Amino acid sequence: MLQFESGGYQVSNAAVLLTRVIEVKPDHNVPPRYFVGVDAAMTMFSSKGATSMASEVLVVGREREGGPLTDVVGQSCNYDSLAEGVAVPTPAPGDLLVLLAQGAYGDVTGNQMNALSRPAVVLVDDARSTLAKRREELEDVTRRNILPAYLWRGPHTR
Repeated sequence: MLQFESGGYQVSNAAVLLTRVIEVKPDHNVPPRYFVGVDAAMTMFSSKGATSMASEVLVVGREREGGPLTDVVGQSCNYDSLAEGVAVPTPAPGDLLVLLAQGAYGDVTGNQMNALSRPAVVLVDDARSTLAKRREELEDVTRRNILPAYLWRGPHTR
């Protein structure tokens, strides 16, 4: 019998998610746990949610140190948790976060739930970076939609 590990395990350290902080909310506990809303969504990397893999989270430009417990959450209305209970220095809106070890399949299993555009894909090799896929625009997301003409005339006409 020959058994292979999943691609996500084999290349988990080869992919990261770079995302920008939109808002930071403390809860009402002492000490507070922070909820950090970002401009990404779990649906962009759906294999991540399916495997329940933990992510280490870094704040770009800050020391790699602990901090208060933080949940990093996305912008869809789905259960949209990108990282739960991670100790990270509290970021501010506008900060960039790096979620490490995103594994394989993120781009190919991601989807456009709620018409959220998928992010760009960039290949990095030492000091060289190359755009592999551009970020989707709203036009890319809606291009396949066909609205029947009768809907333009009003709800009671056919």
